[in-house]
Amino acid sequence: MARYLEKNPQHWHPNHNVVVKEIENMNKIKMAVFLNHTMNFQDYGEKNKRRSELVIELKKIFEDLNIT
Repeated sequence: MARYLEKNPQHWHPNHNVVVKEIENMNKIKMAVFLNHTMNFQDYGEKNKRRSELVIELKKIFEDLNIT
């Protein structure tokens, strides 16, 4: 994820946080990701577009790591 943020400095600040919120049955982890956009939050459409691109990238990363 850090590499993705570094590759897109026009969209994201490099600082980010990943917080483990919960572990279920020792086989499921619920996490939260906190990021900072480089834009004004009033542009809601662009914010959602960037967020969607990030989620798709995270999905690819998890698939590459065989995490389902």
